[in-house]
Amino acid sequence: MVFQKRSTTNALPNWEGKRLLIADDAPENLRILEIFLRATRAKIDTAINGKIALDKFLKFNYDLIVLDINMPVLNGIETLKEMKKFRPDSKVVACTGTSTKVYVNQYRSEGFDSYLRKPVALKSIIESIQPLI
Repeated sequence: MVFQKRSTTNALPNWEGKRLLIADDAPENLRILEIFLRATRAKIDTAINGKIALDKFLKFNYDLIVLDINMPVLNGIETLKEMKKFRPDSKVVACTGTSTKVYVNQYRSEGFDSYLRKPVALKSIIESIQPLI
């Protein structure tokens, strides 16, 4: 029997030493994103609303932030605007179930660097985030 070497084209990136913040009010979405992103060896912090995300953002420096658009207390757009006041060069990705062209253009005009469409898949997460890390 001959064994073929597995392709490394699907290998996960190694983001060891990177710190990411994920904010989503749905525990199952937060957990899925956390599991997927921990596989890259990045340090992951989480928040269940925009206010908690902003508090963590002000305390730590993040290489990338993923914000759910529809969160309580501060939604994703409001949270992004507050974050950009303090660190305008922060890399922030919108995470949303609404990804029509109109919404995607709105997210970009608001200052998001990219977006993830729910339900998320590992491949789309890596494709959206890799260029920003």
